[in-house]
Amino acid sequence: MKTKNRYIVILFFLSILVGPAWAGSSEDVIIVVEQQDTLSAICSQYLSDPQKWPEIARLNGLANSDLIYPGQQLKIPARLMAGVPVDGTVTFAKGETMILQKENPQWQPLHNEDKVPQGSTIRTGPESALEVSFADGSALFLWADTTVGMILFRGSRGLFQGLYEFFLGSGRALSKVKSATGQKPRYKIRTPSAVAAVRGTEFRTTLDLEDATRLEVLQGKVAVSAAQKEIMVREGEGTLVSKDHPPRPAQKLLPPPELRGLLPLYRELPLRFDLEPVSGAARYRILLSSDREARNVVKSAVVAAHEQAMIPEVEDGDYFLKIQSIDELGLEGSASDPYPVKVRINPFPPFIQSPRDGEELRRNSVPFRWLMVSDAADYHLQLAEDKEFQVLVQEHQDLQKTELDISGLPPKAYYFRVRSMAPDGYEGMWSDSLGFTIMPPPPSPPVEPPEEGDQEMHIRWRDLGPGISYHFQMAQDPEFSGLLTDKRLERPEVNIPKPEQPGTYYVRTSSVAPDGYEGGFSPAQNFTVAKQFPYGKIGLFLAVALGLVLLP
Repeated sequence: MKTKNRYIVILFFLSILVGPAWAGSSEDVIIVVEQQDTLSAICSQYLSDPQKWPEIARLNGLANSDLIYPGQQLKIPARLMAGVPVDGTVTFAKGETMILQKENPQWQPLHNEDKVPQGSTIRTGPESALEVSFADGSALFLWADTTVGMILFRGSRGLFQGLYEFFLGSGRALSKVKSATGQKPRYKIRTPSAVAAVRGTEFRTTLDLEDATRLEVLQGKVAVSAAQKEIMVREGEGTLVSKDHPPRPAQKLLPPPELRGLLPLYRELPLRFDLEPVSGAARYRILLSSDREARNVVKSAVVAAHEQAMIPEVEDGDYFLKIQSIDELGLEGSASDPYPVKVRINPFPPFIQSPRDGEELRRNSVPFRWLMVSDAADYHLQLAEDKEFQVLVQEHQDLQKTELDISGLPPKAYYFRVRSMAPDGYEGMWSDSLGFTIMPPPPSPPVEPPEEGDQEMHIRWRDLGPGISYHFQMAQDPEFSGLLTDKRLERPEVNIPKPEQPGTYYVRTSSVAPDGYEGGFSPAQNFTVAKQFPYGKIGLFLAVALGLVLLP
């Protein structure tokens, strides 16, 4: 019998109780008869006990075991296949990784070192991954949201050489197959639309929602068959197989894009990556992982070729970034070498409460308020005249509280920002730069010289228009420490009793806007009340003296 490649199709009888369409109670291998084949020769090659050929004849309804013809399909129970059943072993598990076995109708979690027998079904959930390895060094890696039926695992006695069959029901899987001697395929992945058969290689298989299969060969070569047509896909090539259609001709996979401007430290989210365009690329896949091999993928994204690659959320830590190009057919090229990515986001900048961005303040005392950041040891605030913070007005570090009041700021526009400081001294990113303006107060008109009467003094100043009120003060000292008069007035004038005590008196005014915003006082002006000649007292004295003289 010829020893060229045979492509074995695994058939499953649907489970009555539970499970996907490929999870059955028994597995059969279909052998396609070729020129010069005989039943005894086929059984010698594939059966652990070639003397069981009468059972194969009976199972296939062969009245004459010597009468088989090319193209005929012979069914062989997997239990009779050469070698012994072997189990896979979980060598990596992350997130939601589950197994469904024939003897247990319930999905069970999978952990590292767990055994995965033939006939079981495994799956991964969102942001999950699973690797199943075999004794000969072969391995199957499942990315997130992937389901695989573990159809057949057989190993020869003595020197191990395995025979593996899988069914990819959904998602993406990476196969790493150790090379082996011989010519017949020993590792196969079926999908609803194609069969991939290899002896030793590394390749990816993806099944989309329309049951289309994409296969990309990273090392070696893979025979892909569908709709009675077979093609050979070599290293660096890929193919697309639509359901019920033959494989498309193999085509070259795109190289990964170059990463431009890699930062030594990424300090803010989202992480942004600039990619050098690759001709023919429709999209790019970015993988951020904690290991160089990208098994433990932390975040992944697929972006259009014209978009910037971004990772919206990730914890602080050291990572590796791999990038792949995706062509118009959805075929993904080989991944780039891992780029080291260091992320330190925490502590986050605080959320600012006041002043609000663009706020107009009618006071020169500004209350700065922000929310507490849980892992911040203290805070750092900068106040500047420009948005680039080149002209600093004030800077405050080691702030233990989430508030700060600053007074005495002259009217003008200002910008401020706040950042959190970690206990180890690491300076977090600045908050957004926010601007506010201290509005100039209403002008304070100078007081005109007072009009002095016998009993009153009338004082006026310039009228500033409708809605403006005034604040008038009078004192005997220029510091106005002892106020004699303190009045709020609706008109720009005031009548006050003429001071009885001679001396110098000081007056000043301020203007008050309709919203209550009061400007500063005008410069102090003064007037003098002269000491008057005591005519009354002298007349009284003379009258008293004259009366005494005239008394008898």
